[in-house]
Amino acid sequence: MSRDKIVGQKPIEEYYVFHGYDVDVKKWFIEIEIPSLGSGYITRWYDSEKLYEELLQKLIIRGQ
Repeated sequence: MSRDKIVGQKPIEEYYVFHGYDVDVKKWFIEIEIPSLGSGYITRWYDSEKLYEELLQKLIIRGQ
């Protein structure tokens, strides 16, 4: 499948971050929702709590 790449500079006005530990999967996760783009989530899974915490802190700091 071919794809095109577009780089944009429009800032995101609002996003929601859901995060935690999934007891069924036994992994840490961070899930981001951007309401202005419609429904859907970007989810990333982490085996390490340290890696999870590092990205979570970046998202929280940028969001304030």
